Amino acid sequence: MSNSTISVTTPSFEVDVSTVDVLIQPVSLVAEVDVQSVSANIDIVSPVVEISVPSLIGLPSTSLDWWHYIGNTKFTGTTVSIPSGDVMTYAYSPGGLTVYRYITTAITGLYPTNDSYYTSFDGTTLTGLLVTR
Repeated sequence: MSNSTISVTTPSFEVDVSTVDVLIQPVSLVAEVDVQSVSANIDIVSPVVEISVPSLIGLPSTSLDWWHYIGNTKFTGTTVSIPSGDVMTYAYSPGGLTVYRYITTAITGLYPTNDSYYTSFDGTTLTGLLVTR
C-alpha cells in the first residue's frame, strides 16, 4: 500500500483514528473515510505534525454489494464452525486484507438464511458487518 501524507503547522490537534476524522486547530481540516478500520502513523516534529494514513484503495467497504465480495475474495482454506453456522476466512483483493464469510446452517428453500461478510472474527464473535446477501 502507498501512503498519503498531510503536513500542517499548528499549535494543537486532535485525531480520532476510529473514524479517521482529523481536526486541526486553529485551522480545521476534517476528513472522513467509510472503512471499518484503518491505521495511521503520526509523527510530531514541533511545530510540524505529519499524519500518514495508508492508501485506502483496496480496503473493504460497506458500500459494495454481496456480489462484489463473491468476485473479489479467495477462500484461504480456514473454516471455523460456530453453533449457528460456519465462518470461513477469505483474502480480499485488491489489498489482500482478510474478511470473514458467515453462512448459517439454517436453510430457506435452497439458500442459507444468512450469508454475510465481516471484517473481524475473534473465534466466536463476528464484528464489522460489510454486506449480507
